Amino acid sequence: KVIFGLLFFCGILAWGFGVSAATIFTDSFESYNAGMLHGQGGWWAPHYLVSAGQVKEGTKSVSASSSPASTTAFKSGALLNDGQITVYVRRFDANQPGIFSFILREGAATKIEVRGNFGAQRKFQYIDGATGSYVNFGPEFNFEQWYGFQIQWRSSDHSARYNVDGGSWTNWAPGIAPWTSGLDTVQLETINA
Repeated sequence: KVIFGLLFFCGILAWGFGVSAATIFTDSFESYNAGMLHGQGGWWAPHYLVSAGQVKEGTKSVSASSSPASTTAFKSGALLNDGQITVYVRRFDANQPGIFSFILREGAATKIEVRGNFGAQRKFQYIDGATGSYVNFGPEFNFEQWYGFQIQWRSSDHSARYNVDGGSWTNWAPGIAPWTSGLDTVQLETINA
């Protein structure tokens, strides 16, 4: 299972976000009722739960259920050509290794993806649009530990860069595909092995 802590300051879920630039939306799980995330605060999330346990900050976080094996949540907000977001994430179930992804979209089209991949030596990865391959960055992630990863994106060359826990930024790399008007949707995805 993956727990997301949601701080939107250019932000999102436990998964939490931050940017000095503009952000797609600002949100907090604190005002949500415990139980299903779906329908609260504009989230489409039929398999994500709001709970009062295992939090990064505040009293509530969001976690993906262990069933089905692949779960998705998303929320739309402001359309931004340039921006930054910070997400806080924690993998808490060592018995369900897999992948947790944070995806930025323009409408329904994926443009940027960053993920934690247990099968890739527990590394964070982003997709380099120039090569179509995943690129490892940051430290190896451990279960039961919170990590904050940041994404900055710019429209001048439709590229993004990434860091974990305020460490060194990666080089700018092309997104999966250029965006036309900007990014406006945040998607969370958890795939349990």
